[in-house]
Amino acid sequence: MRANSLVLPTGHVAVDLDSFTAAIERVSISSIYHHMFESKIRLDHDPNDFSAWITHEIGEPRLARKIARLDPYFLTLEQIRARIIDLVRSWRVVS
Repeated sequence: MRANSLVLPTGHVAVDLDSFTAAIERVSISSIYHHMFESKIRLDHDPNDFSAWITHEIGEPRLARKIARLDPYFLTLEQIRARIIDLVRSWRVVS
């Protein structure tokens, strides 16, 4: 068996944590899946696309590690979306 991914632009762009949160709230569940689950297969050095971006572009590796700990095998995609939003919002308050 083989799976092929079809990646399409969403029209959402994140340049900071505020725009990242806004995008996460609006993107489809398929986008959450692609960046959280499929990226674990695609990447060999970062746990997922969101954590990699937060580490390398935003410079917040501790927040990235918290997001990386979200397990897509034990949470629904909507739960992952909600937890990412909660983590980022609480990070903004604490930081």
